Amino acid sequence: MPTFYVDPGAAGPGDGTLSNPFNSWTRIAWSPGNTYLQKRGTVYAGVFRLAASGTRLERITVGAYYREDGSDDPSQPRPVILLPGRPVTPQDGGSIAVFGQERDFITYRDLDIRNPDLPEASDVAIIWLGHGCVVKNIALTSNCAGVHIFEKNEVTVRGCALDVVACGPAHANHRSLVAGNTGIDDIRITGNTVYHRGGGSPASHGIRTVSGHTIRRNICRYNYNYGGPVDNGSEGVGIGLDDGVIRCAVYWNHIANNEGNGIQVYGGGAPGSIPDTGGHTIAGNLLDTNCTYAVIGRRSGLNAPSRFYAHIQLDYIYGSRTLVTSNILARPTRAGVYVDRNSSNVVAINNVYWGTPFPLTAADSGDHQGPAAGLPVADVL
Repeated sequence: MPTFYVDPGAAGPGDGTLSNPFNSWTRIAWSPGNTYLQKRGTVYAGVFRLAASGTRLERITVGAYYREDGSDDPSQPRPVILLPGRPVTPQDGGSIAVFGQERDFITYRDLDIRNPDLPEASDVAIIWLGHGCVVKNIALTSNCAGVHIFEKNEVTVRGCALDVVACGPAHANHRSLVAGNTGIDDIRITGNTVYHRGGGSPASHGIRTVSGHTIRRNICRYNYNYGGPVDNGSEGVGIGLDDGVIRCAVYWNHIANNEGNGIQVYGGGAPGSIPDTGGHTIAGNLLDTNCTYAVIGRRSGLNAPSRFYAHIQLDYIYGSRTLVTSNILARPTRAGVYVDRNSSNVVAINNVYWGTPFPLTAADSGDHQGPAAGLPVADVL
């Protein structure tokens, strides 16, 4: 299958060959099986939209090259794709792929993709991924959301740096979101550095996901919550497993300096309404200095301390056994591991507490602080 080359600094429009590269991504004719490479150290500013999907046997690859023979040199700066500042809709080029027009079996690698002024609205992200997509070694920066995966299978996000630079209080901004009501399987989010320096509502997470996925070897730091409609201070978490999640494996992550909980697992808020919200394994994570400044009522100008204060918090988690083990919980916060009274079949064992209280269990379903004193000394819940 052919490889086409893009060099935004080329003199002419080009034909995509190595000796005469395209000078714009708008000249690309997308086709399954093809590879499209932008020269490292260059900046392309403009619309970048994939017009076709690959197939399982003929993937489309979008990546980088450097040398005159078309080979790459990873030591050189990634090629930059700077998307238009503020189009009327994301379909006009503010995003690479949008909800409802996701492209399947695409590999994005070794790129620096930016949109510093993405319109803040529902369902806006720089990339909506289709089935079978791989995103690896990408630097992705925006004022809004990053990589979204909705009811898609076999997706990998690996070795990326995902960063929100700034945003307003009106919308939720997830650096990596996995969601949907049905048919989500084999999602791998591994080895990423995830920042969130903005805000958003009603929920802002570094990584947010549902059901049956692997989240490992990520760095999730500096996630903030600006304050949502409920504004209960439970957001701004490092990794959020939300609304009826089941069977997720969260291990070997570094989760630190987040305004809210380090890892937050929420089963949906209605005991028994979902047959099973458990089956998770949370193991071998390093959690350090989370719950830095979560408050209630921020949008109204209030600053009451949040009731959601734990390195690892589990609410409405029941059914299959959930195991919390071999995590290092460092530096003061209200609780190391917190399990609310609506949860059951949760085991916390062999965790290391360094300057952090032992686990809490809630005495009242309406009080997510748990008891203020008398913390159990055994790491088994």
